[in-house]
Amino acid sequence: MSEVQERSKVDCDADVLLLTAVPDEQETILALGDAWVAGEDSSGYPVHRWTDGEGRIWILARATAMGGDAAANVATRLVTQYRPRCLAMVGVCAGWRGKVELGDVVVADRCFRYDAGKLKINIEDGRRESVLLNDITTFNLTPQWKQYAEDMATGWGPIDWYYKKPLGYEFQERWLLENLMREKDGDVGAVIAHPERSTKCPDWTEVLERLEQKGLIIVGGALALTAKGRKTVLETAVRDPDGLPPPSASSKAHVAPIGSGTAVVEDPDVFPQIARSVRKVLGIEMEGSAVAAVAEIEGVQHCVIAKGVSDHADADKDDRFRPFAIEGAYRFLKELLSTTLEPAPKKTPFIVPQQDSDAFSGRAEELKQLNDSLLDKEGTRVS
Repeated sequence: MSEVQERSKVDCDADVLLLTAVPDEQETILALGDAWVAGEDSSGYPVHRWTDGEGRIWILARATAMGGDAAANVATRLVTQYRPRCLAMVGVCAGWRGKVELGDVVVADRCFRYDAGKLKINIEDGRRESVLLNDITTFNLTPQWKQYAEDMATGWGPIDWYYKKPLGYEFQERWLLENLMREKDGDVGAVIAHPERSTKCPDWTEVLERLEQKGLIIVGGALALTAKGRKTVLETAVRDPDGLPPPSASSKAHVAPIGSGTAVVEDPDVFPQIARSVRKVLGIEMEGSAVAAVAEIEGVQHCVIAKGVSDHADADKDDRFRPFAIEGAYRFLKELLSTTLEPAPKKTPFIVPQQDSDAFSGRAEELKQLNDSLLDKEGTRVS
């Protein structure tokens, strides 16, 4: 039977209340080396406390489940207890393919619910069509913080963190397809022996499986392009005549709207649909608007929602980017707050000396001057 570690109650005012939606987001943050101390909130739920190098007090907690309901619950409960100056949330989101890359960070200048409004059902000629009439309410990042975030679009994060960025499957697949196209008679040996294979296509086995599933190659006694594969390579060459673009070695932060919904989405058309209501949207997830609403209702001075892009809301998933995306969102938030959120001044309690106390000694002259300034000759307080 394993021993359960006793947690102490964490009872203090916080500068930053940081929330995550699911365990792996919190675990990624805790593994990065900041001196988080485990404890409990007043309701007995686990939280972590950390004081950064400039004296800001951070409280880290996670919701009991994914989605806006659980996020609103933990945000409301802990805002009441810890009275933070900034309510923040980090984690992952889906990003609009072609406009953001996997591993980028989207910082919400506006949070909103993209599936709120009136759902209207039209039935015509026996066909049923649903139409959502959106009712959009946005919760906005403060203008000053928005500008600071925009100025940090690139160049943030330590160099050693960028080395963790996986090489995307899309790049590896294209490299392999183009090299198969160049080799005559399906000479797969030449492709395998290519001096750049280990760096341009390090996930060889997974890439073969993905391309085979897409019907672009045949894997058997020989490795060869299908007719569909050849067509794909030729079309790509027309679209990118200068050749294979190099993958980004770093991550970019995008300050843009993030939409929240009630379900995980796998739909390549979801972003164009949402953009009809909020045209600059770049990210979607499930909790941000609920957390931002709590901040506004409870009067929290600042709210920041930063999410790392881990997929594109379509069937082409690459879970290798998830830890990198979470870490990127957290690192961006820390750097942003180091610039925008001044450490709270330390509160020095005023202790009134008690002359009649056995522990009091000295300062008699100062007390007499204070007494003379506050009382007249008859001992009445001066107004």
